[in-house]
Amino acid sequence: MPTASELLVAWEHAAGQPPARRDLALLRLAGESAAVTPGRRNAKLLRARAELFGPHVELLADCPACGETLELAVSAEELEAAAEE
Repeated sequence: MPTASELLVAWEHAAGQPPARRDLALLRLAGESAAVTPGRRNAKLLRARAELFGPHVELLADCPACGETLELAVSAEELEAAAEE
């Protein structure tokens, strides 16, 4: 697993790139192959995120109908399983 400083350098280097390129840069840093399907790529990124920041992902979403912000926490493991489907 990359160190915090390695992660920060990779993130700053990829910050101006499109999202898919940022994802690939982070996968390479984690020693993962970038030659995978988008679902598998997302699963690998979720696994790396869980290893670095813990097993839960806190999310915010705005309701398009009323504009309220919904806050929820989900398991990175559950998201990873769904990403691979």
